[in-house]
Amino acid sequence: MKHLIYFKPDRKLSDLILGDGASVSKLGLHSTLYFFDMGVQHEERLISDLKKISWNPFELITTEFGDFDEESFVLKVSRTKELFDLHKKIMLNVRKYLVGQSAENDRYFGGNYAPHITIPVLPHAVRRDQELLGNGFVVEDFYLAKKEVGWEELKQFKK
Repeated sequence: MKHLIYFKPDRKLSDLILGDGASVSKLGLHSTLYFFDMGVQHEERLISDLKKISWNPFELITTEFGDFDEESFVLKVSRTKELFDLHKKIMLNVRKYLVGQSAENDRYFGGNYAPHITIPVLPHAVRRDQELLGNGFVVEDFYLAKKEVGWEELKQFKK
């Protein structure tokens, strides 16, 4: 089953990106820390492992825009040591439970990890406005979700 570990931009940045009243997927705007296939029988053990990760909240800054696909673009965020340390700790914990896909994940994670917030192209047309660049926000928590029919948040991990 597909699983996702991610963090969210704060409310101020989300509102700046989406404007008033706009909504996106059930998970909201987010930035992927790790995406993977894992059997549901491992979820409780993974949650226990993720709770034990030692980390502190850290600040990120939006840096530039990038293309993603026809339905979305990305707002890249700063590549801080704290973010990469958290990403690595999560990756090492998750890999114990992966279902035959580590080589596929290596294309996007580990040394190839490119942190960003994916922004869907919405009917009201979110602009690639310069005011979205240079905004700081603090990552104070991260989340684990799984996809059955739609995405379901399983756990929030708060420092």
